[in-house]
Amino acid sequence: MSHIPFIIPDVFSVGVASGKIIRFGTVLKDASSGQIIAHLQETGLGQKLLSGASTVPFSPLGAINLASSTYTNIQITQLKSMVSSLTMMNFATLGATLTGLGVSIVGFILIKKKLDALEKQIFDIKNQLDRNFKDIFEREIRTHYSSIQTLLNELQIAHTLRNPTNILMSISSRLAEESGYFKGELNYILEQEKFDKNIFQNFLQAMTTCNSVRLECFLLANELDTANASARQSGQELSFFSNKLEPNILTERTFGSNWKSGNVSSVVYRAKQQEMKNFVSGLRDATEVAETKPFLIDTLIKNDINGRDYIQSLQDERDRPLLILWHSRFPCIRTDSD
Repeated sequence: MSHIPFIIPDVFSVGVASGKIIRFGTVLKDASSGQIIAHLQETGLGQKLLSGASTVPFSPLGAINLASSTYTNIQITQLKSMVSSLTMMNFATLGATLTGLGVSIVGFILIKKKLDALEKQIFDIKNQLDRNFKDIFEREIRTHYSSIQTLLNELQIAHTLRNPTNILMSISSRLAEESGYFKGELNYILEQEKFDKNIFQNFLQAMTTCNSVRLECFLLANELDTANASARQSGQELSFFSNKLEPNILTERTFGSNWKSGNVSSVVYRAKQQEMKNFVSGLRDATEVAETKPFLIDTLIKNDINGRDYIQSLQDERDRPLLILWHSRFPCIRTDSD
């Protein structure tokens, strides 16, 4: 496969099913000792298979478009089977938010495609906003998306350079500014009396996209300590938002004055409540993934794995949509299927 100690996820499915191995985010741990065994990772193939999923965050795997070749359908079935066997079907963000199972290894063209779709969604729903928010869209949103697209173009060029470190670090710095903008807008949304889930989701996706690509920049530059710090910060940001959201409160704020005046039927309320529960559950699962990325980078550092080589190995994988990286080059933990 490569010099990097990847294995196939199937080897852990029995252990997970029996409860001897547990998953937290992308980490697989021994249930009795708490010791990290391995890290679950999407490959380039996995990202491509999932590229047909809805770009709205926390969309289910069922949203994948299966109108493709028989071979691709078999691979998608394999991906779903792997995810299910590792008790990850509740993790509904696979490929859809660009947060990935480990690091963003999706091709730059795919990232741009998803951003284009996201921008269209933002403008399609702008009429739901009040006048002040519309003005913000007209003045600023397109500028920020254009800036992100420009940075992705620069990153694609940097990928071809022999020594792209300086450019990668510059791009990551500018992506941090864009991420900060959307983080500020998310905070603003939470301060409003009425809550709009669609706007919040799309801004959240923009922020996580910037953070994921920024992390990839650090890995491509093999700046693993910086990548580790960036991953920890991204996890803390998602944790902040997931901890602030409570389904019942969001449901009431969605209806606003109609809820206060009793003009919402119990059927409509329960449907919206379930929608909010799914939304918050998906966000918290994505938060767990973000919070475990530093453990992955610690593993790269511990095993002296070059960040650029690691990204390239995942991108080059043609047969498996998911792989697992051993926590140690010389794993001593025995799985049930050994």
